[in-house]
Amino acid sequence: MGPFSNRNLITPTKKELPAILLCWLAFLLSPYLLAVLPRFQSMESMEDLFLYNIAVDGICFILILLCFKNFLFRSLMPGKVFLISCFWAFLASYGINSLLSYFLALIQFFLPEAPENMNQNTVESMMQVKRLPMLFMVSVLAPVIEEILFRASIFGPLCKKRPFLAYVVTMCAFSFIHVYSYIGEISLLSALFSFAQYLPAGLALCWCYQYYGSIWVPIVVHGLMNLVASMAL
Repeated sequence: MGPFSNRNLITPTKKELPAILLCWLAFLLSPYLLAVLPRFQSMESMEDLFLYNIAVDGICFILILLCFKNFLFRSLMPGKVFLISCFWAFLASYGINSLLSYFLALIQFFLPEAPENMNQNTVESMMQVKRLPMLFMVSVLAPVIEEILFRASIFGPLCKKRPFLAYVVTMCAFSFIHVYSYIGEISLLSALFSFAQYLPAGLALCWCYQYYGSIWVPIVVHGLMNLVASMAL
């Protein structure tokens, strides 16, 4: 069986579909609902922005754990197999992501203007203010939230029927969610380049899920990739 042909993924059941919708609504709407609170209306300091983001991620994280605890339990792998799988998956994913990211970096030299990744800039700024809490957020909260919403909810079910389409849809959705809130603040070129910067990670994480069949592998790999990138800031 080739690495891209596995369709025996552990995915959420039909009974968990309402939970998927609920978590997606929380993920999309909680930023706007929290923004109406007096504490988050101005967000004049980077600390305010950090508290806002940790509140959003905290709500989604808790909701996802409550709604998908059975799915996460079904996805568990034997300890030794899991550790070995995560080790090789991380090496492969880091290699894929690094190779494609270097390719994008080379393209950047030929662009008429220097593109700006606002999401990355925001993370770097918050890292300077709340380093340890930010490391927890990017290496634990964000991977669980994003892997459940994108890989488990979109990629997994679609991969069982249309693997290629599953990659395209999930990678594009994963990239778009990291860029859409900054549309209007950055140029079209920066938006497109930022979108492209998240495609390699999206590809690698989809591959991890499909190859190993358990959502825990991309969760751990996602967390390690974020941790390594954040430690370098």
